[in-house]
Amino acid sequence: MQYIDDAERILDYGCGAGGWVHRLRFLYPKKEVTGYDPGTEEFKDLPKGKFDLLISTDVLEHIEPKLLPNVLKHINELSIKYLYLNVCMSPAKKRLADGRNAHLTVENEMWWDRNIQRYIKSEVIHKCDSSKRWGNNDEFISKNVHFVLKKN
Repeated sequence: MQYIDDAERILDYGCGAGGWVHRLRFLYPKKEVTGYDPGTEEFKDLPKGKFDLLISTDVLEHIEPKLLPNVLKHINELSIKYLYLNVCMSPAKKRLADGRNAHLTVENEMWWDRNIQRYIKSEVIHKCDSSKRWGNNDEFISKNVHFVLKKN
């Protein structure tokens, strides 16, 4: 992938247990690949510096709507060249302890496009959507939008 080839430093923002971090380290041992996820002990500390490629998959929809602008600004500050953002646009199966859906920001593709462009200074070089049915009886539909952005 061109974006990985052009990157020396890669950050998985909201990496969870670090699945993509470990996979990318294995596939690209000469790259500096790190993760950040405040909810995971191994990745709770934000790495220093900026990153040529920032990846964030299934993270932004979990952010409180009022906090989302700050998170997008933070992502903008950390990234230098490219970003890959994958956002789910449908409700989650899981609920939070307070009863709310785990996807706190469920919006359509146009809404995400507009807000990402507002806070991340970049050009969209690729965008697509995908849908997947899942669950015991395929009762859930996951609709996602994928963005590849090049920083201005």
